Amino acid sequence: MYTEVEMAARRTQIYLDDELRERIDRARARDGGTMAEVVREALDVYLTRREREIRPLAEVADVWVGSWRDESPPAIVRSGLDERARRLGY
Repeated sequence: MYTEVEMAARRTQIYLDDELRERIDRARARDGGTMAEVVREALDVYLTRREREIRPLAEVADVWVGSWRDESPPAIVRSGLDERARRLGY
């Protein structure tokens, strides 16, 4: 995925448990890529999927909160939504 295009990169160090490292090594052997390529591709797939999951939740929450016409939602509802949005990075 990243081998054909030059990319600006920053070196990042991560710690992997033995099982995860073995899974990466198996993927490298199967696909012929480097460890960095396997990790970058896995992160790209994971983050893309998470963004697709989180965005609809935020859109639904906005519509739901907007269903209180001329007043704010009850404080307990708003605080729960605010906490969820904070954990999701909004």
